[in-house]
Amino acid sequence: MNDLSALMCQDRGLDRAVAVVDGEVRTLAQLQSAVASLTADICARNTPAVFLFADCSYLFTVGLFAALHSGCKVTVLPNCQPGLVQTAVSEGALFLTDADDVIGVKVLDLRRPVQGQGAPLSPLDAARAEIAFYTSGSSGQAKLIEKTLHHLAVECSLLEKIWGQGIGTVPVYGTVSHQHIYGLLFRILWPLLVGRPFVAQLYLYWENLEADFAPGAVLVSSPAHLSRIPFAEKDAGRLSPVAVFSSGGPLSFVAAQDAKGHLGDLPWEVYGSTETGGVAYRQQSHEGKAWHRFDDVTFEILPEGTLGLRSSRLSDDALFETSDLVELIDGDRFVLKGRADRLVKVEGKRVSLIEVEAVLQADPRIAEAYCVLLKEPSLQLAVVVELSATGQQAMAELGPFRMSRELRKQAAAQLEAAALPKRWRFVEQIPQNAQGKRPLGDIQRLFESLQAKEGPLIDPEVLDYRWIDQGVELDLRAPADLHYFKGHFPDVPVLPGVVQLDWAVRYARDAFGGFGAVTEVSQLKYRRLWTPSESVTLRLLHKVEKQAVSFSFANADAVFSSGTFKVATQ
Repeated sequence: MNDLSALMCQDRGLDRAVAVVDGEVRTLAQLQSAVASLTADICARNTPAVFLFADCSYLFTVGLFAALHSGCKVTVLPNCQPGLVQTAVSEGALFLTDADDVIGVKVLDLRRPVQGQGAPLSPLDAARAEIAFYTSGSSGQAKLIEKTLHHLAVECSLLEKIWGQGIGTVPVYGTVSHQHIYGLLFRILWPLLVGRPFVAQLYLYWENLEADFAPGAVLVSSPAHLSRIPFAEKDAGRLSPVAVFSSGGPLSFVAAQDAKGHLGDLPWEVYGSTETGGVAYRQQSHEGKAWHRFDDVTFEILPEGTLGLRSSRLSDDALFETSDLVELIDGDRFVLKGRADRLVKVEGKRVSLIEVEAVLQADPRIAEAYCVLLKEPSLQLAVVVELSATGQQAMAELGPFRMSRELRKQAAAQLEAAALPKRWRFVEQIPQNAQGKRPLGDIQRLFESLQAKEGPLIDPEVLDYRWIDQGVELDLRAPADLHYFKGHFPDVPVLPGVVQLDWAVRYARDAFGGFGAVTEVSQLKYRRLWTPSESVTLRLLHKVEKQAVSFSFANADAVFSSGTFKVATQ
C-alpha cells in the first residue's frame, strides 16, 4: 500500500493510473506535478486557510493535497451555493473550486493549466494535516467536524483489510459526492492508498452510470440511489460490480434484495458518521441482519439505550455518544433499533416517528413516508409522502385533501390520535442529499407554502392545510387579481359572500367526500368585508351524524363569515 502522507513525493509507480477524467487517464506523475504547481501558487498567496469545493474528483484531489502541503487547514464545503460560500469562507481565506461565477471571495480556479513544476514536496505530518467537514445533526443545523489525514489513512487501511483482497485494483465509480467523508474515503483516498483508479465523474443518474460502467468495477453508492434502481429484473447483473458500497443510512431489507437482483450482489452497508468515521458493516443476507464492528471500535449501551463507542479515529479517548438506539448481540455485533432523536412528544405522548413511517409505508398506496415534528406555527406532526403507482391512481381520483384523510383513516387502526400526522405533503421524491440523508431544512420548506394548482383568477391561493379534530383548516389568500373582485365593487373591491360559500362547499367536498348536493344552508353570517390580498383561514368541521358541515372564514383579528350547510348522501 501507498502512504497518503508521502504520496505526492514518492518516486515509484509514477506511471500508474490514479484517475479517469472524461475518459482520459491521469497518472500519479501528473497528479504530483499538478499538486506541486498548485502548492507553490497557494504558498505565494500567503493565505491563512483554504476552503475547497470541486465537482471533478480529480481536481478536488489536486486541491486537497496542495492545500495540505501548503500547511493550510482545509475546510471542505458540501456545495457551492452562493449563500454558503459567502458565509463560510472566512475573510482573507482562499477558495479552491472548479465552479463558475463565484463572487465575494478570493478564488483560485482548479481548472487552470499546470504552471511550472513547483518545488519538490516533503511528506506531510499526517497527525497535523487537518481537514474539516460540514455535517448536519438532527437539528438540521450545519456544524464543522475536524479530522486529520492520519484519521482518514487509518480508516482506509481498515477498509482495505476487510475488502481489499476481493476487489483488487479495479476502477471505482460513485453516485455519492466526495465532498463528504464517506465519498472522500471510498471514492478517492482508499483508491489512492492501494493503487485503484477512481472515475472523476459523479453519476447522479443510473442511465449515465450504465453507459460508462466497466463490469467488475467498484460502485460507491447510497440508499438514495440503491432504493431507486430503474433496471428491470431481466437485466439483473448487467453492471456486474465486484462490490457495491452504501452509507448514509440503513438500506431497507427490500431495497437490499432489490439491489442484489439488479446488480448481482448484496451491497455492503457501512454504518458511521462524519464524527466517528465507519463504525460497523453488514450485508443483509436476512432481515434484521446485525452490524459487525470495525476492528478498532469498541462499544457499549448507554443508560438511554443508545450506542456509545470508542475508536482510534476519534480525536480523544472519551466515549462518543450516538443517538442510535441499539441492541447488542455480543462484543462484535449489534442491531439498530432506530434513533433516539426520532422519539418526540406530541400532545404529551411519546411518539416514534419511525413507527409512524412504518405504519404508513405498510399501506400499498405509499411508497415511502418521512415524518417530522414541526414547531411553527404550532407543534404538529407532519409527513411527506411518495405515492406508489396505486397511490398515484387514487390521488388522481381523490385529490390531496381526501387522499390524506383516507390514509389517516387507515393508519388510525394502528396509531393513537397523537401519532396521526396532521399536515401532509405529497411529492414525487422526498428531498434527500447525495449521501441519502433527509435535509431537515428542505423537508420543513415543503410545509412553508402550498400554492393551489387551479386557475389563479377564480380560486384562492392555498397557503397551507392541516387536519384537526373532525375536520380540516386551510390557509387561503385571495389574490388582488381574482376574477371575483372585478366590478364588486369598482372603488372598494370585496369578495362576494356567495363565492365564500362556494369555496367552503368545494373544499369540504374535496376534503371529506362522500356527499352530494347541498340541500340546506343555515346560520349564514357575513361579518366583515374580505378585501384583496388578505389571508384568511377556512375551518371546516364535518358533522357526520347530521350530514352537515360547519364553516368559518377568519383570521387573528376577526371572523369574516360562517355558516352550516347540509348535504345529500351519494
